[in-house]
Amino acid sequence: MSEQQYSIVMQTPIGKKYGSLSVSILEDKLNGCLTLLNHNEPIEGIIDGNGNCSFTGKLVTLLRTIPYVATGIISDSEVKLQIKGARNTFRLTGVIDEKGKD
Repeated sequence: MSEQQYSIVMQTPIGKKYGSLSVSILEDKLNGCLTLLNHNEPIEGIIDGNGNCSFTGKLVTLLRTIPYVATGIISDSEVKLQIKGARNTFRLTGVIDEKGKD
C-alpha cells in the first residue's frame, strides 16, 4: 500500500482555496481524504499504473454540499486534477507534503 499527503490549491471564481489531499493506493483502488474549505471529506476511486485516476467525493461550503467527480493524475511528487460538480469545473493542483512523509 502506498500513502501520500499533498498540499493542494483549488482555483475557484472567488479565488484560490488551500487544503490537503491524503491518498492511500492499494493495487488499482484509491481512498483517502480531501481537506478543503475547513472540511475533511472522504474520497474513493480508481487509479492505474501511470497515475491516471478518477474518484468521487463532496465539497462542503457554507451554503451547500457539492458532489463531484475528480479526474487527472496523481504521482509520487504532484497531483493535477479537474473537479467537476453539477455546475462548475475547478482545477486542483498540488505537491507532495514533505512534512507528512514518514
